[in-house]
Amino acid sequence: MSYIKLKKANNAFDLIPVDNIVYVIGTEGGAESPAAAGNGTAPFVQIVQGTISSDSKLLANKVIIGPATGVTATTTAKAVMQDAVNDAIVKAAQAEGLVVEVDFGAILNVANFTGTTSDVTSAAPIEYEM
Repeated sequence: MSYIKLKKANNAFDLIPVDNIVYVIGTEGGAESPAAAGNGTAPFVQIVQGTISSDSKLLANKVIIGPATGVTATTTAKAVMQDAVNDAIVKAAQAEGLVVEVDFGAILNVANFTGTTSDVTSAAPIEYEM
């Protein structure tokens, strides 16, 4: 089995098995309201796995990329994040036992993005109704 690697703060990381990934979807960062209120949301990508939880729901990893506060709405982060995850999936699937780190470096060129690539966090899995 091969894995994609999601770098987190303090040299921590998450490994997600490529064999279980069924869907990847990105979401733009949300605008501050009112402007400069410090309450905008960072862009994120969800990596949905074909793994069923104990209550018959699909699991997904929500990967947040950016600072927790002070975010302005982004315009192209969704596609950048999806492409980064999909590129890592394709590379990891080419060889058994391979671990490929997801490279979110292109996010730094997204309009209004205020974070760094070290701002990646992987939240607790989300459950989706089937």
